[in-house]
Amino acid sequence: MIEQEIEFFERNSYLVKMGFIRIESIQVPRFFTLINSYKSLNKILRKLITNNRVFGFSFIIESESILYKSYLNINKSSNSTVFNENIEVIQGVLDSSNISQNVKFNLTLKINFMTLSQSFNDLFIDVNDISSLKHSLEDNFKLISTVKNDIEKNDISSIKAVEFVNFLETSYYRYYAILMFKQKNYEIGIKKIFDCIKLNAYFPYDNYNDFKRHFATRYYLEILPLLLNEENQDSDFYVEVMSTHDILLSRLEDNVILFNIDIFKDFIEIKDLSEAHIELIEIKLEELDDNVANLLFKSEVLKFLPQGTERIMNIYVDRIEACIIALQRIIEIDPSFPLIHQKIGFLKLMYSLSKDDESLVQEATHSLKIGFDEIRNLGVNLVNDSDDLNYEIDEASASWLQNNTAHD
Repeated sequence: MIEQEIEFFERNSYLVKMGFIRIESIQVPRFFTLINSYKSLNKILRKLITNNRVFGFSFIIESESILYKSYLNINKSSNSTVFNENIEVIQGVLDSSNISQNVKFNLTLKINFMTLSQSFNDLFIDVNDISSLKHSLEDNFKLISTVKNDIEKNDISSIKAVEFVNFLETSYYRYYAILMFKQKNYEIGIKKIFDCIKLNAYFPYDNYNDFKRHFATRYYLEILPLLLNEENQDSDFYVEVMSTHDILLSRLEDNVILFNIDIFKDFIEIKDLSEAHIELIEIKLEELDDNVANLLFKSEVLKFLPQGTERIMNIYVDRIEACIIALQRIIEIDPSFPLIHQKIGFLKLMYSLSKDDESLVQEATHSLKIGFDEIRNLGVNLVNDSDDLNYEIDEASASWLQNNTAHD
């Protein structure tokens, strides 16, 4: 059965046909397992997963149980986290008591192939190999659909297995959106991104808390340098801001976190969007569930989506009010997310330039102060005295606006 599953994959896989991957079956003499410990066997297998062998696995059958071992040549792969999750998922399947050994083996192989096939997508994007990305995604979808169907059909109760397939399916939609955007097929790309969001609004994380922490951390890493200039580089404020920046950088698990908003920013050419595309995005945004991740996505997309003619810092003035409304809704849902006050403050400052409204400036300053408190709560005080903090925020905000704001 194992040989048949491998043969079927090799016959239908684009990655195999094009020589991107090669499957090898390594035979270990039966007597070896009898006279040596499993530890020794594992050591032998680890030595084999070298050079151009990136990923390998073995089954060790012991009475009623099946022990699965996986080996990843970390130096040859940038997907170690996904492969490690893959190991946990497979062991959960093998531990299932309601399915036969043949089903366990076959499903384990399919999960491995599913993980392996999707691990190439980033490579194809990096080298701009659109044709290979297209065929790889076709492989992805077939394998994901098959594994998903097998899990449901065999009533496998492993939560990790279901979550992992969901993760790869969500990832598939994002990759497909990137493919469509690169081909300037914006209508399908837009729909695929929203398919991804409906499956998991917090992607690339699977829960709100992780999403919130990393989104806020990355945002502060982006804005902290904007508060600095040559005039204050010898001040305590400059030193504290840079110290905070370094601490936040060390806390970020992955410096290249791709949120859903990044797909729009990095792969859509705004100048190529038609009125129909803009209308489609607006409709899809209104259809989203009212949770924090979706509202953040909405506010970020609207910030650069064309409407009217007047712009401040590339944000259309006619969009600012809708962005603020979405962010204010987030505060209602999660009052402990001061980052949102920060974002509202910047938007109100820009809006005040267009409306010449002094009350908006005061509201903006208040929101900014609340937002900056979050930085201090992360464990580093920008300054020791709260009055000094308020003064530094006002000065930094004024300097930031003067240096970064331009009317179009």
